[in-house]
Amino acid sequence: MRVAAEQGLESVSLRHVATRAGVSAGMVQHYFDSRDEMMAFALSVVRERSALRVTEALAALGPTRHPGSCCAR
Repeated sequence: MRVAAEQGLESVSLRHVATRAGVSAGMVQHYFDSRDEMMAFALSVVRERSALRVTEALAALGPTRHPGSCCAR
């Protein structure tokens, strides 16, 4: 995701990710057969982390609080 953020989605490749990670392209290819597979995995990680942050933020509101309750009337 860092490669995509810094250089754009079009620049994401197994080779670029390997270079950024400081590993060989072969090592990345060991885990991902294609760029699409790698991107799908990265996006699933982002989705999971985002869901966790939302869940934690909602839990921090407490049992009777709701998002926007301070402003909704």
